[in-house]
Amino acid sequence: MTAERRLRIASRPGVQDELENPYFRLLYGALANYQIEHRGTFQLNNEWLRRNAADLDALHIHWPEYLWRVNKRTRPKRIVGLIRFLRLARSLGLQRVWTVHNLPPHELQIADLAGLWLLAREIDTFVCHSGDVASRLRRWLRPPRSSAIVLMHHGNYDGAYPPPQDPEGFARSYAVPLTKPIVTVLGVLRAYKGIDVAVQAARMLRNSVHLVIAGRPFGDVSEIRREVARSAGHVTLIDDKLSDQDVSNLLHLSDVIWLPYRRVSSSGALLLALTASRGVIASDLPFFREALTGEEDAGRLVPPSDPSALAAATRSYLAVPPQRRSAAARRLADQFAWDNVVRDFALALKTGRRDGRD
Repeated sequence: MTAERRLRIASRPGVQDELENPYFRLLYGALANYQIEHRGTFQLNNEWLRRNAADLDALHIHWPEYLWRVNKRTRPKRIVGLIRFLRLARSLGLQRVWTVHNLPPHELQIADLAGLWLLAREIDTFVCHSGDVASRLRRWLRPPRSSAIVLMHHGNYDGAYPPPQDPEGFARSYAVPLTKPIVTVLGVLRAYKGIDVAVQAARMLRNSVHLVIAGRPFGDVSEIRREVARSAGHVTLIDDKLSDQDVSNLLHLSDVIWLPYRRVSSSGALLLALTASRGVIASDLPFFREALTGEEDAGRLVPPSDPSALAAATRSYLAVPPQRRSAAARRLADQFAWDNVVRDFALALKTGRRDGRD
């Protein structure tokens, strides 16, 4: 029997380019189990493409807006160059894939609207982490009927972070009190994540919980720092990139993870919490609603931008026995094992299967 030929895929960015999230490593590692080999980062250069096309079967784009946001003056040229690159890829027989991580993109800019619309005309396979994003993709960008739209849930983080090691020492190093429940907002600090809502909720809860906000700043976080300063004793801000060991320690210390986002397309922070057997209180948005379905004790949903609701849900959720919260979160994490979530994506890559709209 002839062995199945491995399908070869290059991406932008690639595994070696990731800064702080093991998403790429987990994704392409899982695809390897389906005989799909990651061949590194592709260069957005037509000559590079002609030289390497014979050794590839597909190109995979993540966060395309960063391909043209490099310089405001050159954005139109970069968008046109990307479209020509993808048309050349099609002529060379390569499948063109886009994982729609954020729709709309974070910090939306005018050039993004034209870029994403044109990009959608050149994609053979779209990957969406929720049914809501797939619906928005169809409504807003109206991709060709010949394109495939694959629902691939965000996978969990099993094996990606080390086990906790001296979490109490971590708490002491950042003056995090261990005499009350810890609620945590974890991840890059960005405006859409509702960090101001979290700080207000922490003030309402007074001494019944302590809030830890931990993550690398994105843009101006001076207002967050001012809010934290007004909440002395209730909030600890760690505005820096944590090591993997520190992330593991903080998750271990946390009783609940807060996700008070104003909008969301996908959330690695949610999967990170569930993987660590930590329940969440999240904004009642489609992605969170989809992911938490079926496990009531894994978390609570609250209206976005409502600190009173976030505080009330926290009081209620902390009354649930910790073992029940933990077990429910872990059961959800198990549903998002990478080998399971990539199955339909792998099949679409191998067969070119469409989503029934032809």
